[in-house]
Amino acid sequence: MKQIKILAVNDPAVYAYVRETENAITKTWEEANQVKVIIDIIDWDQYKNTLDVALKNREGNYDIMMNPGNFWLPELVEKQLIIPLDEYLDDYDLNGIIESVQDEMKYNDHIYISLLFQMDTYYSIEKIDLKRKGSR
Repeated sequence: MKQIKILAVNDPAVYAYVRETENAITKTWEEANQVKVIIDIIDWDQYKNTLDVALKNREGNYDIMMNPGNFWLPELVEKQLIIPLDEYLDDYDLNGIIESVQDEMKYNDHIYISLLFQMDTYYSIEKIDLKRKGSR
């Protein structure tokens, strides 16, 4: 059986993908595609170093690496550690992704990130008294 190896940060959202949970996304995907998914989950304090080593030395032989919050996207692009995905996305319909999220996938007008999940916070203006920018 083929396998895919993923480097992920230790974040609660990642555990929805882990095979050991009964309804894990990974388990369903493995069964549908006959591909074993291996996820290495690394603590936040060690993640950036692990990511750097994996990209520079190909250590760990990862097929997919998480860039949580896009913290390091400019640095990874400038150091030429990742390549744009534009030419690989011909069949990927971006119309289902809101424009501001699409912008987060890009650096210098090229797409470098495929979405794993997106978290946003919404609030009720009736319950939270926030002042609009420029208002008094």
